[in-house]
Amino acid sequence: MKRSEAALLKPYELFNALRIKLVENSIPTERGCVEYQGAPNSSGYIYLSFCGVQAGAHVFSFEVFVEPVPAGLHVCHTCDNPPCINPSHLFSGTRKTNMQDAADKGRNGSQTHPASRPRGEGHWTRQQPEKLFRGKRENPGNVLRGEQVALSVLNPDKVREMRIAHFANKETFSSIGRRFGISHVNARKAILRITWKHVQ
Repeated sequence: MKRSEAALLKPYELFNALRIKLVENSIPTERGCVEYQGAPNSSGYIYLSFCGVQAGAHVFSFEVFVEPVPAGLHVCHTCDNPPCINPSHLFSGTRKTNMQDAADKGRNGSQTHPASRPRGEGHWTRQQPEKLFRGKRENPGNVLRGEQVALSVLNPDKVREMRIAHFANKETFSSIGRRFGISHVNARKAILRITWKHVQ
C-alpha cells in the first residue's frame, strides 16, 4: 500500500490492511511457525514496506498482533526462525538480551562455541598445514609489477625521481602527483614504498 492510498484510510483500516497482508502472505509450518513469504536478506529476515515504513515482517507482526514495540527494544524470536511472524514466537527485548539468547543457543557466529568450532586435530591448521603462511612472501613470477601493468603511468625512473623530489626537495605529495599525472594518494604510496617496493 502506498502512502497516497494510506492517507485516505482511517487508522483502524490501516491496521486491518497490514494484518491482512501479513496473514495472506504467510504459510504455517510443522514446527508451529508462520513464515512470511518474501525475499530474505543475508540474515534470513524478510523486510517489507507498508505505507512508506520499512521494517522486518516479524516487527510488523509483533506491532499488530501483540503490542507496539517499546522504544529502544528489538523484536526477538523464541523459535530462532527469521521469517517466522507467529506472535506467540515473538518477544521484545534489548539488543543485549537478544545477543545473550543467541549465544545461549549457539547461534552467535562471533563467539567461539565449543560445539560449532573444530579444535585440536580437527582444526584446519592441523588438517591443511600447507596453507599456513610461513616466512617472507615472495613475488611469484606470474604477478605483474610496476611498469609491467598495462595501464601503469609510472616507471622505475619516475618513482626514483618522485622520491628524490619528496625527501630531498621537500615537495608535497599533491604537487608531485600533479607533475606526474597521478593522484596525491598514489604519489604518496609510491614515495613511501607502499607500492613500487621493488624499486630502490
